[in-house]
Amino acid sequence: MRFIVADRQPSIRSALKLLVEQYPNMVYAGAAGDTDNLLKLTRSAKPDLTLLEWELLGAWPKGTLADLRESSPAIIVVLSCCLDRSIPLEAGADYYVSKVDKPERLIGVIEDIRTHFNARTAAKPSPDLPNT
Repeated sequence: MRFIVADRQPSIRSALKLLVEQYPNMVYAGAAGDTDNLLKLTRSAKPDLTLLEWELLGAWPKGTLADLRESSPAIIVVLSCCLDRSIPLEAGADYYVSKVDKPERLIGVIEDIRTHFNARTAAKPSPDLPNT
């Protein structure tokens, strides 16, 4: 499962990368510190998971989330320190985790995403082999 991290603070990007990389089959595909680089990275890396700081989305978060969805159908987890949980979810995020939540909250979300992703991947039929 390919993932990217988008946060304005390099230390947060590094911490999130280290946290997620500890899981098997989680492949780091890059990081962005602003919206323009996030959109470019999403188009080129085609991640399965995006960990995204809400404040990075700027004045039009719903539009930016829509642009991200157009570039890649990744699962989007929004992180912020001071939002009503319903705001990012109504804007199009799949999950919301507060930066003040205990780390176990984010870990639980990542484990849930991995479980659903692995089940979905395993359910895909394998291509038919030609008869020889």
